[in-house]
Amino acid sequence: QPPRAQASRAAGDSGFNRSGGWHHSLGSASLGNPLINCCAEAVVAGQAVIAATQVTDTIKRVDGQGVISGTPDRSELWAAQTPQGFAVAQLKQGHAEAQAKGWSVTDDASLYERLGWPVRVLEAGPANIKVTTPFDLTVAEAVLALRANKKPSAIGR
Repeated sequence: QPPRAQASRAAGDSGFNRSGGWHHSLGSASLGNPLINCCAEAVVAGQAVIAATQVTDTIKRVDGQGVISGTPDRSELWAAQTPQGFAVAQLKQGHAEAQAKGWSVTDDASLYERLGWPVRVLEAGPANIKVTTPFDLTVAEAVLALRANKKPSAIGR
């Protein structure tokens, strides 16, 4: 399996809408289907977008010796989620350029960042669980169970 950094590129044309429309990254389960519609609308309007939620944790920079070297301002930090949407032609162009330059990026949004292309954030909230680890899957299952039982008091607040 290719590293996550190259997963959408490795998908080749099978990962792209063949009509020349938009590509959305749903590599991790994304809860909250209206986000997919918002993402699609933004891409059709010519924007690159990702779902994200503002970070609430205090994040620390740590040096190679395990010593805290700084605390970034969390008002500027967002946790990237899915869906992520990009125009197919531009995304293919970006991946071709990254491959030619030997770049490794963590996702399509970081590719756009590296190229200096704008990516807009769609605020998704914390209940839009990005499933990356087994623990994330447990959290996502709990959120879905709560939604199925119509007990929204603990979801996304």
